[in-house]
Amino acid sequence: MSDRVGQQLGNYRLIRLLGYGGFAEVYLGEHIYLKNLAAIKILYTRLSKEDLESFLVEGRTLVNLIHPHIVRVLEFGVEGDIPYLVMDYAPNGSLRQRYDKGAILPLPLIISYVRQVAEALQYAHNEKVIHRDVKPGNMLLGRQNELLLSDFGTAVVAQSSRYQGSQDMAGTVAYMAPEQIQAHPRPASDQYSLGIVVYEWLSGDRPFHGSFTEVIAKHAFAPPPPLRERIPSILPAVEQVVLTALEKDPSRRFASVSAFALALEQASRSAQSYPSYFPSFSPDESRLSTAIMPPAQSLQPPGDVLTPPPQLRQISDLSPSSHRVDLSSLARTRIPATPAPPQQTNRRSSRRPLVVGLLLLLVAGLVIVGLVFSPLLHNLFGNPAPSPTPTTGVSSSPGITPTLYPNIAGFYSGSLLNTLVNQSSSITLTIDQNQGSITGQLTIDPQSTLKGTGPFTGSIDRNNTIQFLVVSPDTTNPILFKGILQSDGSLSGSYCSVQLADHTQCDTTMGRGNWNANRP
Repeated sequence: MSDRVGQQLGNYRLIRLLGYGGFAEVYLGEHIYLKNLAAIKILYTRLSKEDLESFLVEGRTLVNLIHPHIVRVLEFGVEGDIPYLVMDYAPNGSLRQRYDKGAILPLPLIISYVRQVAEALQYAHNEKVIHRDVKPGNMLLGRQNELLLSDFGTAVVAQSSRYQGSQDMAGTVAYMAPEQIQAHPRPASDQYSLGIVVYEWLSGDRPFHGSFTEVIAKHAFAPPPPLRERIPSILPAVEQVVLTALEKDPSRRFASVSAFALALEQASRSAQSYPSYFPSFSPDESRLSTAIMPPAQSLQPPGDVLTPPPQLRQISDLSPSSHRVDLSSLARTRIPATPAPPQQTNRRSSRRPLVVGLLLLLVAGLVIVGLVFSPLLHNLFGNPAPSPTPTTGVSSSPGITPTLYPNIAGFYSGSLLNTLVNQSSSITLTIDQNQGSITGQLTIDPQSTLKGTGPFTGSIDRNNTIQFLVVSPDTTNPILFKGILQSDGSLSGSYCSVQLADHTQCDTTMGRGNWNANRP
């Protein structure tokens, strides 16, 4: 690498070196007339006459990529046989520089970054451009700390020439999709690379390590280590979305990178804060509790819906020491002291009648209390009104009427009919519920021509109305399901594909129809 500070390329004078990689170095340049700053990327490769035309075609494409989250290429040129690109200058560095190695980013921040990157990539894909080098080092921060994706096509320019830098390839292969390693990149390859980035942000590390050839082999054949092994608290829906983006087969990933970003955002919404009445667990206790809503078989009868689940009440109301009563301590405080017999063996036997007497008094007292207050208890809790469906309750402060939600958690099987093409398919639904919020998985019969299998998030209200949005890797648009919980416990309603810009508006040109599902 030679020092080019002070040299002039086109209309820009090179002021200082900003950074360098395996096949390029970047300088801060100043326009000799306008005095504005720009980033000048100089490729190490030397272009032959055959390579020059490819570079010019690529350069024209890059100049026309104009998007709020893309570092714009202002111009390009060739000085002698050295190609260079002039790009907007991002003064706040890259995300690789912003966060230390091993840093774990909070999920809301990850969602924000992924949304911005996905918007840039989706725009490029619509323009028939594949980035091929998505990684934190190519995600820059602009003047307002907005995310800017850089280096569109730089790798393509380098690889189209006769030069191939192994140093940069070794740094990039950690994020490279299997089909791209085999020289068959496609838009889904960028989605895979972004999936690796999200995996790293969530866990603090990339999924695959080793030598150059070992990492390539792992990309091609080894499944990524489950995120839950590194982050036990990760939401299952979030993990499933990331692993879908990291499928080896590109056709099994999300239909687009924007669908991936949307699915991740939808999955993250199940991370809502718990109602305030639920106890805050200690680290050891949190390993024992799995969810606010217990499994269906452990739900309380309808008459007890106002009472928090027994296991939660036990943890919050009873301390470990309250499970036992120190009767000897009570004896010492309530019974006058008497001289101790001379033999140690007689002391223990002399206390037994006192302990037994205290226990009998305690039992008798409880019986009397029960007899006295039983009419009051009967008026308060007796003869509960029947409920047609199980409900889940939100405990509240005294004097405030609690909110009750129908319980629909569990496994369902049924069918749907696409009225647009007059085709039907069997389906299964797995629903998890946290009060009025639901998450789960919709599965459409793999033998059917209809598509839409994927995770979903949604809600159910007190009027038994249910709706949820499915983000499927098999479809470009999300699918909105609406329905009603019937008196027999079944679910039924309608569905439609929705617009990407507005998830409440059906796209009349896409799939729509009816659906129903029953508990087995």
